[in-house]
Amino acid sequence: MKSLRNNLGQGLTEYIILVMLIAIVSIGVTKTLGTRIKENIQQASDNIHKELTLK
Repeated sequence: MKSLRNNLGQGLTEYIILVMLIAIVSIGVTKTLGTRIKENIQQASDNIHKELTLK
């Protein structure tokens, strides 16, 4: 019975580590994409503003 408990604890620990790694990668990707999207929106806004002031 003790061996079964050790296996369950090890499996839970591995699962927690995997979830943490996925969360860290997700945060990094979200930050990177968020920055790129923000830059693209700002550039589009600047272009629209330039077009409107030229007319």
